[in-house]
Amino acid sequence: MNVIKIKCINYKDVFSDVEVKRLIDEINYIQPFVNSEIAPEYDENYCMQAAERGLSELLKNNIDFYAVERNTHKHKNKIGFSGLTAIDRGGKIKANGFVINSWSFDSYTIDHSKRKIINDSKTETEQENNYKDVRYKIVTLTESNKKTFFNDFQKEINNKIGFHIYYFCVTGGFHTLLLVIDYRNPCSAKYAIYDQHGPTSSKGNFEDIAEGIRKQTSWTFANTCLNRLKKNKTSQWDSTKTILWKIQRK
Repeated sequence: MNVIKIKCINYKDVFSDVEVKRLIDEINYIQPFVNSEIAPEYDENYCMQAAERGLSELLKNNIDFYAVERNTHKHKNKIGFSGLTAIDRGGKIKANGFVINSWSFDSYTIDHSKRKIINDSKTETEQENNYKDVRYKIVTLTESNKKTFFNDFQKEINNKIGFHIYYFCVTGGFHTLLLVIDYRNPCSAKYAIYDQHGPTSSKGNFEDIAEGIRKQTSWTFANTCLNRLKKNKTSQWDSTKTILWKIQRK
């Protein structure tokens, strides 16, 4: 029988269910405003803002993270995102002391035959239909690389009991998300990924986390291909890199 020894310590990068509930509640509050496309506060590029609003509530910090009043939707500070990517903001969050570790992963494989399917689309309807057909299959990950990715998370968590939070981006910064790992019970640990539309379809058993992130990478990469087609710039393609920042208290 396998035995896991647990030592309960208050780690700066481990959060309670009460703290994580604040994060999730904020994302759930944002969701209907984003889905109804209320502009300008909740436009289509709201993923970075939503992620920081979640972190602001998690850490009860309205100074270092983008934060907005509920009901009035007024900004609590002057943090903006003009000309910035999640990579810029991740670096700033780290510089401010709220990241215990940051790292990247890019062992994905692009199926260029499926990229060609998007590129060969003739009409807007065909573009959208081809995108939908290939979006979850255009980027793949071998079982060996999935295991490596999972092990990277496992080593970083290192049997620290509680919730682990990551601010992260996929497809080289194209989309920004929050990752919540519920490690209160190491024998049945879970993960869930959130964006501005609330909980994504990527959630489940912790050991399947690589597949969940691959899925987010695949549809966003397919989206970049669709964008390139519309701009007639299909000779190249975007990055598939995942970049993660593990959040901690200061």
